[in-house]
Amino acid sequence: MIDQFLNAAKFIDWSFYDLKTLLMKPAMTKMLPDRIDFPGIQYPKVLVLNFKGTLVHQKYTLGVGQEIFKRPGLSVFL
Repeated sequence: MIDQFLNAAKFIDWSFYDLKTLLMKPAMTKMLPDRIDFPGIQYPKVLVLNFKGTLVHQKYTLGVGQEIFKRPGLSVFL
């Protein structure tokens, strides 16, 4: 009886750990590949943007539902 309880407790602990890991850690740790340094080659600059909240935002209005808005000047920026 005690072994079954301990096995169930371990399973629940592992499940919560896996769920916490899945929800809390970023999907990827590295977004850009490493640069290889070649003499005389100039690499282009890279800008990484977060779309949620930076370029667009959403608002819920009762009776209308979810609305997604572009930030002012987004079309000119892109």
